[in-house]
Amino acid sequence: MKVEILWAVLLDPIPVEARYSCGSPHHVTLIYGVTDPELWRGWVGMEFEALVWAEAWDDRIQALRVHLPEGIPYEGQDPHVTVSYCEGVEPVESNAMLQGIHVEREWKGILRLRVELRASSFL
Repeated sequence: MKVEILWAVLLDPIPVEARYSCGSPHHVTLIYGVTDPELWRGWVGMEFEALVWAEAWDDRIQALRVHLPEGIPYEGQDPHVTVSYCEGVEPVESNAMLQGIHVEREWKGILRLRVELRASSFL
């Protein structure tokens, strides 16, 4: 099955060491399950900067917490970039990790991002 995702794709590599063997930083999911893609077409191609304020991880997955600029569309609780994860872990698990028990340390940086609308398959 396919769903539309509005996401902000990284334009530059993130200088953070991966804690686990799988994954590579790629995007911040802005809206998962876009129901009317035409509503978001005006955002596609927009570039912006976002502040990274912390690195978070548990024994399965690692992410960077991101503060999005005011006005950027976002549906969720914790904007982030998944950095790495253990074999057998799905990147979406970052959402649960950020809401649960994990380790966190200050990590400051600026990300350059570009908004894209993509179809993605899921099981």
